[in-house]
Amino acid sequence: LDPQACRAPPQAAWRLVARAATAQGWWIHDAELYSDARCHEPVPGARHPEEAFAFGPHGADREPPNAAFDSDPSTIWHAPCAAGGSARLDLCGCQRGVEGWSHEHQVCIPGQRTDEATEEVCANLGMGAERPPSGCPAGRIALGVHLKKPQDVACLRFRQSASPALATNALSLEAWGATGWQEVQRWRDLAHGEWETLRVRGSCPPYKLPLHAPRWAEVTGGVGIGVHGDMREVSCPSTGFRAEVVCRDGAWSELPDFGCMAPPMFLRPTPPGVASHEAPLSPAAKVAALSVALFMAVACVVGGMHGLSFALKKQAWRHLVRHGAKPSGGSG
Repeated sequence: LDPQACRAPPQAAWRLVARAATAQGWWIHDAELYSDARCHEPVPGARHPEEAFAFGPHGADREPPNAAFDSDPSTIWHAPCAAGGSARLDLCGCQRGVEGWSHEHQVCIPGQRTDEATEEVCANLGMGAERPPSGCPAGRIALGVHLKKPQDVACLRFRQSASPALATNALSLEAWGATGWQEVQRWRDLAHGEWETLRVRGSCPPYKLPLHAPRWAEVTGGVGIGVHGDMREVSCPSTGFRAEVVCRDGAWSELPDFGCMAPPMFLRPTPPGVASHEAPLSPAAKVAALSVALFMAVACVVGGMHGLSFALKKQAWRHLVRHGAKPSGGSG
């Protein structure tokens, strides 16, 4: 899309820009745009788009980059980085549609075709016939889609060539705005040959109750990292209080102040998936609890000894009475 000619409303057009130069070109297997941060809901119209476009250092590409948006891993989009005579040569230096590279003979053979796997080998190892440079300069190559209506993009799934010579290690996502293209997010240290899930907004660390929250509060809804839009519920079983916190671009929303009474002494086991946030007892409280427990244990032992002594005395007296001893309190 030419900034001088584009009349799309904001966020109705999106593009990907290679922000790091490549050695031999830029090959993309698939680029998938999603409206949710977990890459589950495809952006309507972004898969098999009616209108896709690509630009290189020498202008717009005549062929739309449909292979990058068809969700077919067997197809590959080749960025239009080369120009003039070099554009008519494959990565092994053979004329496209006229001849193909032979590893066995190390020459271009007329009537043959260089397949993409062979081109990748030539790009990686620097093999093939002599040819002009075909690398892509940083920030000068882009591909994108023009949607029927404005859409938000929250996540990108992306896979480029397994050859380092045909992959970029930095990528930006840009949206068409009121004044032209605006960068929404940039990713660095990209892999090559692997699917990558690239989130537009930051993720949140596992949720922890703030210091002002009562220690008896419980958190449900998940215990791991939260992505943009994820929610956790904070509740108090004794009062029925409930509140939600939301992950927004790498930070959890604020939790309001609330009270929460302590539960009964004998609690039921915490259900699976529920994080209990009881504060540990202080050293003084631990000593007091231990002292009470010890006192009760000693009292039980002493009481038991008194009871046993009484029972033994009573049993001995009955034995003496049966053998002629006078009962206690009897006349002479």
